[in-house]
Amino acid sequence: MAAICQGVDMARAHRAGQRLHSRRQPIVHPLLIFWGGMFLGLIVVIGIALFGLLYPGLPVADSPRDRSLPVWSYGAVALCCAVGCMVVSQWLERDE
Repeated sequence: MAAICQGVDMARAHRAGQRLHSRRQPIVHPLLIFWGGMFLGLIVVIGIALFGLLYPGLPVADSPRDRSLPVWSYGAVALCCAVGCMVVSQWLERDE
């Protein structure tokens, strides 16, 4: 009987153009995530700078300059970015 009542409630909400379930609230506020990431990035940059100042004599490995990437690798990166954008946009549309 409860399933029938729930179905009736869902039908009424659909006809009224309302949602039964409201959107879930995020656990952590998005601005907190943003500013936390900015703070951690700043700490990493400061750490790298301090390490370079405290130990200036460390050797740096030279990378070979004559090697170039094949053209298909640039296309693969572009394709992966495009597919990722499509997946995220579909995910966001489904969530609305």
